[in-house]
Amino acid sequence: MIQGAPYESRWVRSVARAAPPSHLLERIVQRAFPGCRVVDVQPFAGGLRNTNLKLELNQPAGSVVLRIYEHDASLCRKELDLMALMGGSVPVPAVLHAEADGWAELPPFALLRYVDAVSFHDLKRSKDADTVAQASVCVGETLALIGQTTFPKSGWLGPGPEVTAPLLAGPDPSPRFVDLCLASSALQQRMPADLRDRTHEFLWSFAPQLAAVDNGVSLVHGDFGKRNLLMRNLNGTWTVAAVLDWSSPCPAPRCSTLVTSCATSARHGHSPSHISRKGFSVPAARYRRDGVAFPA
Repeated sequence: MIQGAPYESRWVRSVARAAPPSHLLERIVQRAFPGCRVVDVQPFAGGLRNTNLKLELNQPAGSVVLRIYEHDASLCRKELDLMALMGGSVPVPAVLHAEADGWAELPPFALLRYVDAVSFHDLKRSKDADTVAQASVCVGETLALIGQTTFPKSGWLGPGPEVTAPLLAGPDPSPRFVDLCLASSALQQRMPADLRDRTHEFLWSFAPQLAAVDNGVSLVHGDFGKRNLLMRNLNGTWTVAAVLDWSSPCPAPRCSTLVTSCATSARHGHSPSHISRKGFSVPAARYRRDGVAFPA
């Protein structure tokens, strides 16, 4: 994470949001699991816009995650619809109960099954190069699987999920999007001006080729960062146990999904190196196998 980056650009909190009063938590649990009660509450630090709590229940669900959508009420329905859409191909937390329109004194919320795994962020901190390299391949495969989900056009997603407004109206959306990321104060604090200029010139030098090969619209996660990737070791092999936070995905031109994933990550203060070059070669190879062309 960038030192001194603007607070909003970090997309994480150093201190977790406060939990709702205990009587409200009990009512939520009773509504979803009649007869259960909360025995422990652990707030998750990290999320900027929503409250995320780990609840320990006496029975029968065990550990669950309560996610309260405080930033934008419509994100709950959008996230639920996207997880339902992606659950057959990409590992996502199981939805146990949801109130997409809110309930009682609370905004929309969802109860998700707790995934007992380690974040890719923590895995990288182990500094075990072989482990990170092997896990990166699985992360790259997961990124490719997300990109296999297609839409009729690019744009911002709403509930459904359905495309609403265009991402960037007008020609050359991919290099223009990268320019917006390059203008981010968070990115500028970690990327020298000469490198930003070279990146701008490089992308625009391929603008005609990018326009020519934007021959499909695929889903971009929007925050495919190491904190949103939960990893699990199965028989000595690291696999992705769950991809978290489906509140910001959007369809984008398929050949630009890798570019936008890197640019979005860097824009919000994360290093896109959280996936190794070998890991990013996986979705690129899969796209080529499916007939998606890339600029030479």
